[in-house]
Amino acid sequence: MGGRHVLGALLLAVLLACSGCTAPVADSASAGVEGPTNEGANAVEDVGEDRNTSTDSDDSNDSDDLAVEAETTAEADEVLPVDLNETFDRTAGLVESEAEMPTVQVGDMDELLEGTYERRQDPFHAALNMTETEVDTESARGVATIGHVAVDPNEADRVDVEQVVVHEFFHAIQFAEGWQPQPTLEADVATSTDYANVDLALVEGGAVWIADQYSDEYQADDVELQSERLAEEYESAPDGDRYFRAPYHYGVQYADATLEEPTEIGDLYENPPTTTEQLIHGLDPDADEAQPTTLAVETTDDDAWTLARDDRLGELFVRVALETELEHDTAADAAAGWGNDRLIGFHRADDADADAGADAGDGDWGFVWILHWDTAEDADAFEDAFETTLAERTDERADETSVDRRSDRTVVVTTGPDAFRETVSVTGSEADLEVSVGGGDGHEAAIEAETDG
Repeated sequence: MGGRHVLGALLLAVLLACSGCTAPVADSASAGVEGPTNEGANAVEDVGEDRNTSTDSDDSNDSDDLAVEAETTAEADEVLPVDLNETFDRTAGLVESEAEMPTVQVGDMDELLEGTYERRQDPFHAALNMTETEVDTESARGVATIGHVAVDPNEADRVDVEQVVVHEFFHAIQFAEGWQPQPTLEADVATSTDYANVDLALVEGGAVWIADQYSDEYQADDVELQSERLAEEYESAPDGDRYFRAPYHYGVQYADATLEEPTEIGDLYENPPTTTEQLIHGLDPDADEAQPTTLAVETTDDDAWTLARDDRLGELFVRVALETELEHDTAADAAAGWGNDRLIGFHRADDADADAGADAGDGDWGFVWILHWDTAEDADAFEDAFETTLAERTDERADETSVDRRSDRTVVVTTGPDAFRETVSVTGSEADLEVSVGGGDGHEAAIEAETDG
């Protein structure tokens, strides 16, 4: 395979972009990381958007259109302001790995990243006003797959480029060493947005943490660490970007709280968290109090609206969703009592082939988001916070969204066009609910969350 096409294949694997680094983690075939093959949508039927963006391609992603600056490692060593062999040896030495150095290439990722951002949006993000993104064209970024690393230095200084190279080299070492979370999970949990964010946070958090350890060891004392830059960017990012950056930000915090020495990095993936609540708060994944609360949901659709998504979003998603309008600490406090949640998505059956992306087909989706909280006070805090976000929003989707208190600990958010909201109903008690749409003459499905608590 020619160098240009190798780089094209690498870039097509990009799933997540942030200033300073990009890395694929959800496509096990291209990235070498086992885990969810989508960003969390547990599709009930083959309806709507393809969430596995790692295999998407369009004219803007044609590898022949990419500006390749260096096709071989030797050429990359001339283009980049770092000694690649020395940098890899230092990175591998930090973690005591004997993995082989990957092939390194250099190319422009701007156009491809812009398309990646667009494809990673989904209709529920649009309903919550979480879609604003901005591709960074100044900072360095990179992507790693098995045996290959690609870097786009942009206009970044040597420190930034070196940190990104270290980050991607560590991903290559992760793949070689098998340092990835591999818990035994039920299928609905393993494919949930909640666990996808855990998986991403552990893989990316480990890479950011190792880049920080490298900086402490080999860069000047006053350099800005990659984790510090990511924290600043997380706070200032547009709403859509903040959600995509969140696993990096919270992942490195978890790694920093868990590890003391770089040689312990493999321990990060032993008995890992399985929910973002456990990740954020450093909870023991085996402890009873760390388990999601009991939540059972039955659904009934009809000929007009088809059950198309069944998902758990998790505390991290709740926190970032509230941050679209609230200060960070306020959002964090309101999300902290998360016990469990279930997102039920219905797709308009008479337009099943319509594009379900964030910029089109908004009227083709209706959602019921059921959130179960640890205490009634926690439910109060979320309800108040979510109503505040609705009051602050000026987009038209806010008028199509309502929040309803079902019981002491259960809050239900409903969003969608009039035709959906007028026909959907939620009945039942505290944590045993039924969501019905239309006349109820369609299909029935029982949906139960992974629960013990």
